[in-house]
Amino acid sequence: MQWVPPDVTTICMGTAASMASFVLLGGTITKRLAFPNAWRQ
Repeated sequence: MQWVPPDVTTICMGTAASMASFVLLGGTITKRLAFPNAWRQ
């Protein structure tokens, strides 16, 4: 995601486990979102 020219927003709506948690963290700090009931492992 760091090499893609347009801004990418990452959103966690349910569970982010394993590699999905790294994808969530790979986004820009101001473009990351996790809902209150989201669960990250």
